[in-house]
Amino acid sequence: MKLGYRPTDAARIRAGNTRPPCRTHAELAEEFGISGNALTATMARHPGAPPPNLQKHGYAKATWYPAAEMRAWWARVQAQRVA
Repeated sequence: MKLGYRPTDAARIRAGNTRPPCRTHAELAEEFGISGNALTATMARHPGAPPPNLQKHGYAKATWYPAAEMRAWWARVQAQRVA
């Protein structure tokens, strides 16, 4: 599943907020075709993974990752595996 811009992203951009879209850990794992545990292990083993953006809602905490940075990091990890 290729996650690009979503309808909510279009509304956000029209409103003048042009921050790049972020994705959750589960969404990125699905996009990369691996489990969440495998993505966590890969991020621990391979340096250079982008740090998460934390967003607090009262007592709850949401973790978001910049999608473009994560895709670039994932491409580097895959290139290292092939080499």
